[in-house]
Amino acid sequence: MENKKQNTILKAVVLALSWLTLSPVLLILDGRWKLLPKWLRIVLFVLSPLMLVMLFVLGIVAYSYYQDYWRKNHFVRPRVIENITGVKMPKYKVIERDFKGGLRDHYDTFILEFKETPDNAFFQTLRDKGFDYYDGCYHFQRNWGSGLVKDEVVPKGEKGNYDYSMTICEGEKTVTVRVMEL
Repeated sequence: MENKKQNTILKAVVLALSWLTLSPVLLILDGRWKLLPKWLRIVLFVLSPLMLVMLFVLGIVAYSYYQDYWRKNHFVRPRVIENITGVKMPKYKVIERDFKGGLRDHYDTFILEFKETPDNAFFQTLRDKGFDYYDGCYHFQRNWGSGLVKDEVVPKGEKGNYDYSMTICEGEKTVTVRVMEL
């Protein structure tokens, strides 16, 4: 008796999955198994294409949400900043985010705040890693994926076409990060 009940549950799951994907499979399987009344099979057959459309729309919405989430969080993660700049940043938090543009062709600005004002050793590391220094601030800029820069090097784990810049001023606790998709 237990085996027959499990078999019926398994068949019901297979029917539900076939209804979500291919309604003809539902008709063939249920025609053999006789689990559903004929009127319900007809209703499900009519609704099946609508369910496929809903699943397709849901997939597009989930993808755009993922893209938006990625855009708002990716370039301010400590590991990502370290991979792009080569500098391990002291502890910080994101205090401001400004997004301009759509999903593509966007220009984003992040303001990060260090928990403590960085010491001279940190700024020496910035000099050693090739950050430009003028007006009391250290500037970093890197382009990748666009073909605009000769012999460009794509940072580890990155893809796409981006212009990434960072400004860190001596004696301040804030860092400005700008990311533009090219």
